[in-house]
Amino acid sequence: MSAPAASSIPPSLRTELRPGYPWTARLAGHEGLVVVEVDIDAAGVVISARIAATSGYGELDQAALEAVRAARFEPAYHGARGVPSRVSIPVRFRLR
Repeated sequence: MSAPAASSIPPSLRTELRPGYPWTARLAGHEGLVVVEVDIDAAGVVISARIAATSGYGELDQAALEAVRAARFEPAYHGARGVPSRVSIPVRFRLR
């Protein structure tokens, strides 16, 4: 009989992600979705972040990157141990 497998828990944001909406993009009426791929260490610290899917607007992409790089994460866990991970974070910019 084999031992039960340790459960895995993916990383998660500790707080809500609220990127700043660049004024140039707001004035131009730019909206879009940016997907940022993030490498997170075993303590939940962002090691690197890069654009996986662009909004088509550089200023929105840059604002998304800055927000994700400043974010704090709960690390991924394998059993009771924090482990490095990679996750994709969607960041939507929508004018209201």
